[in-house]
Amino acid sequence: MKYAIVNGKKVEATSRAIGKCPHCGSEVRGHAGKIIVNHWHHVVKDCDPWRKPETQWHLDWKGHFPKANQEVQYCDNKGEKHIADVKTPRNLVLEFQNSSISLDEIESRNNFYKDIIWIVNLKKQKNQFILEGQLPDAFSDYYERNILMPISEIRRSPIFDSMAVIQKSKIINKYKEEVSNHFVYRWKYERHYWSRNPKPVFLDFCDGDLWLLKQTHDSAIQTVIKYKKEFIIEKLMKHWSPPQIVHTN
Repeated sequence: MKYAIVNGKKVEATSRAIGKCPHCGSEVRGHAGKIIVNHWHHVVKDCDPWRKPETQWHLDWKGHFPKANQEVQYCDNKGEKHIADVKTPRNLVLEFQNSSISLDEIESRNNFYKDIIWIVNLKKQKNQFILEGQLPDAFSDYYERNILMPISEIRRSPIFDSMAVIQKSKIINKYKEEVSNHFVYRWKYERHYWSRNPKPVFLDFCDGDLWLLKQTHDSAIQTVIKYKKEFIIEKLMKHWSPPQIVHTN
């Protein structure tokens, strides 16, 4: 836990300091040093069973957002409470995940927060994530066979409520617009709980870029979208959501 209440103020931990949890009011103690990450620890029992020990990577990510948006308590209509790493002004929850996590826990958080984005630290697994290159040109035979054909060219018109034929050129232009900065990837020892997560998942290799996992309509083609980290941080504090993620069963 990054913050506690000391003398009525929300402050970060210092060694042996005593404070109160901002969420349950119980006593917490500060831990700090050259080896361990500065944090507050509940003296008795943490009020959120989902909370796990944090790394400097967690604290650095939280620090990109205003203090008021960090470690925000979230309560559902059943009274269940958990602490979101970050909650943006439009109630989008950001979860920063550094360690392994079970599929059940991912699903529990997805269902609880609903509007959630995952940011996953893959610095240690960077060599296992291999970019095969950008998506093929929209006029190539590969695109024609693997991307264009699965997309129905007949869509319902919202104006005339009738079936309208969309010209191939429009589909191509839409495709080219959507796949800018898209890359095909291969992931050794793939974590399927991330690649099949129905919620947006950004991979952080700690090199200044973020990679949004995405799938095409062809389940054999797995892609990522490259963004600058600063761009995502700025946009997340505004009314912005990542592009729609297309998942296949």
